[in-house]
Amino acid sequence: MQKLESVKIRQTNQHPITGNLLTALRHLPNLKQMHISTPRQGTKRLGMFHKLEFISIDVELPSRILRRCCASMTNLRTLHLSSEVGSLYLRDVLDHLPHLQDLSFEIDRSWRTSRRTLEALKIKGHLIAETEAEALAKITSLKKLDCHFSSPACVQHLRNLTSLEILRLSHISSEDISYLYLNVIYSCQNLRFLRILDNNITPKFIERVDEVLAPNEPTNKLTLLIHGVYTEDALREFKSTSLDRKNVLLRSMTATELLALI
Repeated sequence: MQKLESVKIRQTNQHPITGNLLTALRHLPNLKQMHISTPRQGTKRLGMFHKLEFISIDVELPSRILRRCCASMTNLRTLHLSSEVGSLYLRDVLDHLPHLQDLSFEIDRSWRTSRRTLEALKIKGHLIAETEAEALAKITSLKKLDCHFSSPACVQHLRNLTSLEILRLSHISSEDISYLYLNVIYSCQNLRFLRILDNNITPKFIERVDEVLAPNEPTNKLTLLIHGVYTEDALREFKSTSLDRKNVLLRSMTATELLALI
């Protein structure tokens, strides 16, 4: 038991055993990872785990308690928060986590952050206001981003994230914003994987991507996934247009990737 490094706690009904279990686990010297999905009772004790490097929280937890807990978990490198966790004070939480590299949370309209240590971020809600996209664009250390936009004006700010290597983005509307995607590809020269969920991209986009990448002479091709509602003819044209491209590889979406979008 003393060598235990990872623990998953899942509880459906409220019971005092949660608090007792957390109290017992706090003394394990090698515990680095925790997944917890329980009713709220006893979770104030999460702050006792000073050595954790990874925590996934699926608990009805107010943002003020999250802030208090994270103030003592300064070794965290990964923080995953479900929609049950309040993110009102997320910026204050990040101020306590100097080593944080991977963050996932459900966005609320009050979210703002200018942290520059994050490398991976998954935003589960839709970015609506351009001010939110501007705040996102300030996290210039990001290498991996998964996000959803409701406005073309938000997409353009992604070009400021020049360290991006992996980008998954969604934008559903009647407007063709292919030119904005091209701007992002041109600016983010380290980009190696791009998945776009959009119904308005044409096969011509593949050719334009190849042209945009050509001056940079990338070592590896950009792996590109395009998902949307397209006719069989359009899909065949996508495939034929992507053949023998020097800088871009159009890949089909796997079942697992498709399910992740639902």
